[in-house]
Amino acid sequence: MASFLILVSVVAALMPLVQGSATGTVQEDYATSDCSGAAKRVNEDRENACMEDDHDGSKIWSKSTCTATHAVRTWYSDDACSIVSTVLDFEQNPLACTASGGHYKKFTCGQAVNIGTMTQFDKVGCPASNKTGVHHIAYKSGCRGKSDDETDDNGTTWTDKSEIVTVEDGLLIIKSYSTLDCSGTADATPRNYSCTGACTEMPGTGGRMWYTITDCLDDTGEAPEGTAQTSADGTVSIATKKTADSSHRMSASGAGGLVALLAMLCLAQK
Repeated sequence: MASFLILVSVVAALMPLVQGSATGTVQEDYATSDCSGAAKRVNEDRENACMEDDHDGSKIWSKSTCTATHAVRTWYSDDACSIVSTVLDFEQNPLACTASGGHYKKFTCGQAVNIGTMTQFDKVGCPASNKTGVHHIAYKSGCRGKSDDETDDNGTTWTDKSEIVTVEDGLLIIKSYSTLDCSGTADATPRNYSCTGACTEMPGTGGRMWYTITDCLDDTGEAPEGTAQTSADGTVSIATKKTADSSHRMSASGAGGLVALLAMLCLAQK
């Protein structure tokens, strides 16, 4: 199993979809023992949603919650997250700065995150009968550390990287940098994903996977013109003008969650 955040970054939401702004847990990884300075890597997770995953070829579900001291992931054998799994033990991560595999991490609960919805298909045209999963994309505005780390007998070596996620002209755009603070020139061509709800081939899959994405929000938490948005009754329509999130979708508390963008891209390469 992958680490706490990355593992749950590509999962299907089995409870009613909640688009727009939601509450999430943020994991930050540091090079310093007191978690001071800029975080080397940042990942977001969705709280309090029953999520589908795969374990050794079989479906399994999980839910991320928080206590006063820990971020907790509990595994379940049913899609309502009511029967605790006997296959995997629950995971606990202290909220406080803690050593982990040669570096240091901390978790912060109750953070506002934007939630988009990706539906994946294994056939061109995205017919409903070929749907393979529904996933959440969790992201925050602004620059986020996305550094790589490598641990050996001499300790951990970090390679600084960062990214900015924006929603512009109907696209979810990921710009990557070879610095920790998104300074300098962005690397190569940005990775673009359509937020118009149109059936689009997933980059890097050689025609094996297609997707639609709805409910992308910009850095102000509003739905940009031209993006596909889901109303409270489940109807998907195209935003004709910039619309505040709360005016056209159910609240995050309306149902009980995540796709962190880096893991989404890793899935696309499989």
